Amino acid sequence: PAGAYLRIQSDPDRVRSVASFARVVLDAAEAGDAVAADVAMHAANELYASMDAALRQAGFTIEGAPVVCWTGGVVRSQVLAQALGRRFAAQWPNARLLPALGDPLDGSERLGELPPGHPLLDSISHA
Repeated sequence: PAGAYLRIQSDPDRVRSVASFARVVLDAAEAGDAVAADVAMHAANELYASMDAALRQAGFTIEGAPVVCWTGGVVRSQVLAQALGRRFAAQWPNARLLPALGDPLDGSERLGELPPGHPLLDSISHA
């Protein structure tokens, strides 16, 4: 409806709100809805673009063998996870795509353990 974009963007809980739409669409895709499956495929392509950009920004190349973990409710969808996995494997054949190895707090702890010279090191603040 008209104005939906502005209502969503002004919602302080917009991430959760948009995520709730994702669950409905992904459930429909899982049930075989063709339009929802197309939306899931587009979402997988957008997630892949983010993964690709992050890896390149961190200094990885396609010839390398980075280990990438994914997390979040959206990748619980088999439709989306399989599409994302196929796209990632086709573009990064030496990389390994794994489920999360912990929760977000575990990830933040690991950031404190980055070795000198790591491409992400300059992006991390220490108290």
